[in-house]
Formats: sequence, structure tokens, C-alpha cells
Amino acid sequence: MKFYIKQKVFTLKDKFKITDEFQNAIYEVKGRFMSLSNKLELQDLNQNVLLRSNRKVLALLAKYFVYNQSGEQIAIIKRKFSFRPRFDLTILGKEMTLEGTLFAHSFNIIYNGISIASIQKELSLGEMLTRLR
Repeated sequence: MKFYIKQKVFTLKDKFKITDEFQNAIYEVKGRFMSLSNKLELQDLNQNVLLRSNRKVLALLAKYFVYNQSGEQIAIIKRKFSFRPRFDLTILGKEMTLEGTLFAHSFNIIYNGISIASIQKELSLGEMLTRLR
């Protein structure tokens, strides 16, 4: 299944929709304005909170915690020291790695040496024209 996120670059609110390939809204992500711990909530269309996340404030490298509806921690995302974007993921007790290239906006989630998911940024026509200049 494919999901799409359309996020505005310049906005005061951290809020965006997640859609399916037919542009039907499925989820909404809401953040807290000016939050040091970068708190986010994944909500269904009825505004029920499905997942919450927050960032550890006093960490040298970014570290995020993800919680389910019951408040149980289900994932930890830790940034690794690297010249390329690299994160260690622990999701439901399973160790994974997120690797990719920042400039290409292309990432893979690796589990036991196998890519189980990929993330790519799709550029709009305006973004493509800006990059060509």
C-alpha cells in the first residue's frame, strides 16, 4: 500500500494529511507549535489519536519515542552519527535500520538485511523547476 504526505514547507502549524494513492485522506498528523520536544500525534479522520511521538530534548543525536493509544512505548528511533542520514529503529522489539540519501530524499527501512519499506520524496512541478535553475 502506498501513502502520500503533502507537507507545507513554510507554516506556523505542524499539521498535514496522509492520503492514499487516490488522494483520499486517511490520517492526519498534528504537532505542537514551538515544541522543543517535537511532539506529534497521528490521528484518524475522527481525530482519535492512534500514535504519539516526542523527541528526547537533551540528546546529542536525535532520539524519538513512539507510543500507542494506551501510552505504551512501541518504538524508538535513534539518529546515528553518519554523513548520510542513518537511524536505528526498534519497533515492537525488532531492530531495524533506516538508511538513505538526504539530497535524493530516498530512504529504505532494512530488517535482517532486507529492505522492507521505502520512502521517496515526489517533487511538485514548482520544486522541479526551482532545482533546474
